[in-house]
Amino acid sequence: MLHYGRADMTVAFYGCKIAPPDVQEALMSTPTLASRVQSFTMFTAENERVDKSLQICLELEAGQFLADSEAARASQDFFTELQRINQDFRESWRMLPEVQRPHLAFYPAQTGPFAAQDMRIKHRYIQAAPNPAPAAKPPVGRRPATRLEARPSTKRFNLFDF
Repeated sequence: MLHYGRADMTVAFYGCKIAPPDVQEALMSTPTLASRVQSFTMFTAENERVDKSLQICLELEAGQFLADSEAARASQDFFTELQRINQDFRESWRMLPEVQRPHLAFYPAQTGPFAAQDMRIKHRYIQAAPNPAPAAKPPVGRRPATRLEARPSTKRFNLFDF
């Protein structure tokens, strides 16, 4: 059984809860994105240092395209709006170094996390993070350096997931 996300349909990220309506309001308040985005989904992931990241994926309408400079400006405008809408997110944004801040990922219609979506089924706004590559087993005769290396099936504990 795979369980991810929260019962209240929010994503926890460094002390704040981000709900799909917050993302939708920020999208509709960003003129560059409002008419070009068909759908969105979001997920959190952790790297090997257990640093959490938030990615908000936007599915562009069929035939829409954003140049890199336009996407960068739209991303900046979007996160400014999300900070205006969600006070906890605004505080988390201020606290995080720039490399750990959330980011937007743009996808053409029906690609990336939106490729297998069926219009007849309710949209999933929160998804599990893509599976990382399986951990390599330690060489024979060497003691594992960390608990995760010794028991790779053990899920990392993250206080911010509660």
